[in-house]
Amino acid sequence: MLDGFLLQQEMPKSSLANPQDFREAHEWSFRSLAKTIVLKHGGIDPQKLLSLLVVPVAAMGVRERNRARTFHIHSYGLDVLDDIFASNPPAVAEWTALEPRRKTVTDAYRWHPNYAGLLPVNVSVYGLNLTFVEFLPQFRPSSPTPLLADGDAKEALLENILALAMGSINAGIPLRPVEGSGPEGTLLALPGRFVRGESGSWTWRALFSTWEEYTRGEHGELDNLLDSLGFRHTPAEIMIAFNTL
Repeated sequence: MLDGFLLQQEMPKSSLANPQDFREAHEWSFRSLAKTIVLKHGGIDPQKLLSLLVVPVAAMGVRERNRARTFHIHSYGLDVLDDIFASNPPAVAEWTALEPRRKTVTDAYRWHPNYAGLLPVNVSVYGLNLTFVEFLPQFRPSSPTPLLADGDAKEALLENILALAMGSINAGIPLRPVEGSGPEGTLLALPGRFVRGESGSWTWRALFSTWEEYTRGEHGELDNLLDSLGFRHTPAEIMIAFNTL
């Protein structure tokens, strides 16, 4: 369990990149990472906490800081909340204090027929007394699928998504869902990059419009990432299958 459970402090505005900006830059990968870890460990019941430890990559000036490349994920852990409370009694009061935030997220999603509950995620910065907590909604599959019945196929799929999410985050390649990126209206995440405009602001741009347009040799970092993962299926095929879980 990481030290500083549920401690929240204001992030420095000049000396260090904001880990919340980093997480938002990799929104799809962080959510997919959380979903995958939960599925690999039997769901969110009993209530669990996902802890992520991130390491600053480099100290850069604010204007030159690409939010997708400011940290790496060092490690993660999934713990049962009651076990945390048993070993760290002060955490009970901290958890209780976060009830208004949990209620806000729950109220936003309770209408969804497949809403299963919340997963608290605690992100800490290595070597610094900085951490933030967020609550990610989790959903049950909308209908039974062959992947849910085939344990080996499901486990292989989850390992692929885990590797893709972790790999894209640590390679600084932000993935984002894009309308029209998948077959028959399927929403798939595409790799992109942040481009800094004349005003100094950063804008995410997809490397291509669909995975079918991906051509090796045009995007070296993406080539290296996919080579290192060694997938037997295309990223699009993996994402389509993952969307059924």
